[in-house]
Amino acid sequence: MDFLTPGTGSTLATTPLTTTAGTITASAIDGLLFTSTSPGSAYLAHRQGGSDSDFGQLAFDFDVTQISFGYFPDTGGILAQVLDASFNVLDTFTDSDTGTVETAVLNGAAIRYFRWSDQPGGGSFSGLTSMALTAAPAAVPLPAGLPLLGAGFLCLFTLRRNQARKSVSA
Repeated sequence: MDFLTPGTGSTLATTPLTTTAGTITASAIDGLLFTSTSPGSAYLAHRQGGSDSDFGQLAFDFDVTQISFGYFPDTGGILAQVLDASFNVLDTFTDSDTGTVETAVLNGAAIRYFRWSDQPGGGSFSGLTSMALTAAPAAVPLPAGLPLLGAGFLCLFTLRRNQARKSVSA
């Protein structure tokens, strides 16, 4: 996601983004989410509300194993976390105000949420310039013919055993 077009997240602050892996929904827990789509400086940002405990959040309706993101921390830096479906923290990243766009990577077995904010006491703003997700591989279903094949082998075994009994008793 580079937040330049609706297909790459430019409307994510107000509209869920549908991908081939599933849907991504953005929200702000206190504060405000907004996007800027200026070429060369597009971003999804969270503006701090009235407390240091607020954050922006992306929710995934599919499992993610890795999130690589570009960010620019405002005064005070950035705090980013990935969480599972039960809101257990799987990985955390922090960085102080560098004044430049940088990248970071967070990992987890079944990531369902990505949260970010400026660090407590910060300047009230943190932005994401890009994001790449690695979706967990989909579970491979049991082929429909496999149970039928097993039933066929069971029938052959039973027939063979019955024939063997008949030839012993004859």
